[in-house]
Amino acid sequence: ADVLKRRVLDMSITSWQEHVKTLPTISRAWIASAKRTGSHLALADFTLDHELSGNQALTGSLLLARRIRPKKNQRNIGALLPTSAGGALLNMAVLLAGKTIVNLNYTASREALTQAIEQADIRTLYTSSRFMRKLEARGIYLQDLFMDLDVVDLEQLNQAIPVWEKLLTLLSVKCLPTAWLQAIYTCDQRASDTAAILFSSGSEGAPKGVMLSHRNIVANVKQVAEVLNME
Repeated sequence: ADVLKRRVLDMSITSWQEHVKTLPTISRAWIASAKRTGSHLALADFTLDHELSGNQALTGSLLLARRIRPKKNQRNIGALLPTSAGGALLNMAVLLAGKTIVNLNYTASREALTQAIEQADIRTLYTSSRFMRKLEARGIYLQDLFMDLDVVDLEQLNQAIPVWEKLLTLLSVKCLPTAWLQAIYTCDQRASDTAAILFSSGSEGAPKGVMLSHRNIVANVKQVAEVLNME
């Protein structure tokens, strides 16, 4: 009986490993998910009383990705944002642009933040002026750490995008089939490519960066969905 149980376990592990090889990149999965959601609610940011449909969220991420992609000589893109709709869209945009997202932990020490920026070779940082003001109100001042970086304010960036470009992108999201959008906007990505780098807090020495691939994250999402029985 023990041998039989072991064989069944080995088969289930092998089956899962084979299934993982078929999983898409996060970018392709995001486009497919947003398209399925369509005009229904996809993201809700209650701190800003802001709701986005699948079409609107995908449009926003594609507009951002178009401005991130030209940074040819930069593989890793930094983000200093709260858990928010804007933060989610930026994460998707960086991946759609074929790059790696590095979300910096603003609660870490100044030294840990500096070392994370250096280790990941971050040269461009996306943040929010509203968020930075909130940090300052809490006594957290970080601007001087980013003096050598190209700091992009998402609020100003959004205002600078022409209305006609937003409308054309929204129209393409609504009209083009999922496969076309994936072919146009996901670049030459592989599931084995690094999607994100997560840094430890640095409480026990220099912060350590963990490189997670698209496959790592999508497989983890699938595992959680199976346990919680989610669509």
